[in-house]
Amino acid sequence: MNMTEKILSSKLGRRVEVGEFVIIPIDFVYAHDGTAPLSIKVMKEVKELSRVFNSNRVAFVIDHAAPPPTVTSALVHMEMRSFARKFGIRLYDVGDGICHQVIAESGVVRPGMVVIGADSHTVTLGALGAFATGVGSTDAAIAMALGKIWVKVPETIKIVINGKPKPWILGKDIIL
Repeated sequence: MNMTEKILSSKLGRRVEVGEFVIIPIDFVYAHDGTAPLSIKVMKEVKELSRVFNSNRVAFVIDHAAPPPTVTSALVHMEMRSFARKFGIRLYDVGDGICHQVIAESGVVRPGMVVIGADSHTVTLGALGAFATGVGSTDAAIAMALGKIWVKVPETIKIVINGKPKPWILGKDIIL
């Protein structure tokens, strides 16, 4: 088993198989000012989602339109702050940093955790030994409210590099 399979298996208390769909408990979920507004809207409109499963395991980050360049952006920020206060969730405000960096540096993500973020770059938190994946705003709302989410156990891809990469060629260059 690889790291992802071990983490998911540990959370479920049984061995998972590649390609299997599972409902997995999450350890942490976050959204930013580009994705949180729809999550908030869904949580307000769907009665079963009108709560936060654990305020210590949910965060908002205001970083994508910061400082707010428009009145609309400022209103989004106000709504996020209000929602965070109402439910007692962690808020990283304007100037605290970019969501992926702030979450990584804050110490909330540790090895073996399942982390859901409403952003495609959430996977960078895998560097901390967590299973971290990006989802859409609606799935993030479900995760925030219920503390669980469905995932498909991913395949592992083996990459073989022949020869020695030139200086300054990094892993991201190779995968691109």
